[in-house]
Amino acid sequence: MKRIFSFSIIFLAASIFLLSCEKDKNKVDEPQFDVNNPVGYVVAGKFNFTTQSGPAEIPVVFEFLANQKMRYGLIDGTGTLDYILSEDTFLFNGLKLLIKNNKVTYFNYFGLEFSTPTFNLLKKPATNLLLGKTYTGIYYNQDQSVLHPQFFYGFNASENKVDAGYTVGTTVRTEDYTSIANIAALVEGNGFREFMLLNEGKLEVMYFTVGTGQIHFGTFDPQ
Repeated sequence: MKRIFSFSIIFLAASIFLLSCEKDKNKVDEPQFDVNNPVGYVVAGKFNFTTQSGPAEIPVVFEFLANQKMRYGLIDGTGTLDYILSEDTFLFNGLKLLIKNNKVTYFNYFGLEFSTPTFNLLKKPATNLLLGKTYTGIYYNQDQSVLHPQFFYGFNASENKVDAGYTVGTTVRTEDYTSIANIAALVEGNGFREFMLLNEGKLEVMYFTVGTGQIHFGTFDPQ
């Protein structure tokens, strides 16, 4: 009995060792981010910024394109910027991104510096990850007071449309949106804009009223 038990322990240890080696091998084989060829990668997260209505956490996404271009998306809109690479730093018109060891270690937004930005560097998904998903949460005013105790966004499964309302299943409005990097959506409505970013499994949402500059926001959970 002792000999059988000992053999089982040895076999189990050997199996774990082989699996560990296989995992390490797979890690080595995985493609790593290359600052000289960043196409297909995305930087996404939030940064603090003082708006005309006060401080706010702004969700943003950057998508590396070919020919030293980057597409961006945030509550202000979406567009494409040219960049220059200086060592590990991407320089844009008014922006800087420093990426070292597959991490964003520095962000400069028109003079505002962030030495440890809460950004993630990831491969761009092959398909729009928002399609067919529903998210619910609490909407807040910029002073942290509650605007809506419950709210939802339900994304159409086959086209770039999103339902919004207070109770899931009861749609108040349906909007067309622009998809950005397959993880973000920008709605440009009549007198307002909405920006939604899938960030670490949750939907970061910002709503901006044109003219008044009022901002509302929320972090929504998947359903």
